Parts: sequence; C-alpha cells; structure tokens
Amino acid sequence: APPDGGLWRAALRGEMQALALLGAEADATALALHVVLAHPGLDLGADIGAWALPRLVNAGHYGPARAAAERSGLLSAPFAQPGHAGALTAEQCDLLFLLGVLDVQAGPDGRALHDPAMGRGRLARVRAACDPGAGLWWAALRGELQALDLLDALDEAAALVAGLHATHPGLPWPDDITARIAPPVAEA
Repeated sequence: APPDGGLWRAALRGEMQALALLGAEADATALALHVVLAHPGLDLGADIGAWALPRLVNAGHYGPARAAAERSGLLSAPFAQPGHAGALTAEQCDLLFLLGVLDVQAGPDGRALHDPAMGRGRLARVRAACDPGAGLWWAALRGELQALDLLDALDEAAALVAGLHATHPGLPWPDDITARIAPPVAEA
C-alpha cells in the first residue's frame, strides 16, 4: 500500500501491536528506523512518532529520532513547549524526557547539536513531575547537568545540585552528581 494511505498506516499500527505482543523490541526498533529513513517526507502523526521515538532514542539513533519527533508534531506539541503549565500525563512525561535528550546531544566536537537551553527546560519539567529519587528523576537531572555543561554553566550546575541535595538529603546521591557541588577549579 502507498505509505501515505490509510491502509498503510493501519498495517503499520498492526505491525507495531504485533511486535509489542511478541516482545520483539529489536524488530520494533528496526521497523521504526526503516519507516523514518525510507519515507523522509511522510507525516508520521503523533501515534507513530510516539511509538518510534523511544525505540530510536534508546538505540542511539538520535538523527532519525529527531526526524521522527519533527515529522510527528511532537516537538511542537503543546506539552513540549516552554511555559506549558498543565500537568503532564505519564506518556507526556516520557516523551518530554526523550525530546529533552535529543536537545542536549553533543556532536563529536563536544558542541551542542540542538538547543541545550530548551532541553534543560524540558528535563527540569520532567524532574519536577517525578518523585525525587525515582529513576526518571535521576535521568532528567543528569540530562539537565549535561545541558548546563553544553551551556558552559558549571556554577549553575553546582548550585542546582547543592540545592537539590539540601532539599532531599535522605536520597542516596550518586558520586558523579555530588561531585558537581564543588566543580573543579580551572587551571591557570
């Protein structure tokens, strides 16, 4: 069927569901990658984008993941915009985290590929929506710190960690994060 038709989309959704039922994540990732790369002009729609995005990000296919986010409307979705004050659903929280990860990617030269300030904002919103100490809370905090690294804001990273450490002293703080409280002194 032509990829812009209803039958093609229905068949793809059926394949997605079958792969989920089979627990075939490697095949699901391969299918997501194929769909994004083989049909570059195709509007994926939010449902296909939301299915493809986590698979592509988790597999390290950041370029195709960004293309999926753009072509599905997820990057421009209201919940993904700065200043969105509404509560996030669990799915939106996961998607916002993945969009934040894409924003804070560094290239081979160590420079930001996209918008680390936007990523930091998205990841801060995810962290705020999570219980302190939850897995996604730590992952979002690490992403925020990566964004601050890309923005060359080490003092701000130290202040963020110090403030969170003071607010949540009972959490088992990982060494890589607590080391940020006193950033290394630059050599003269």
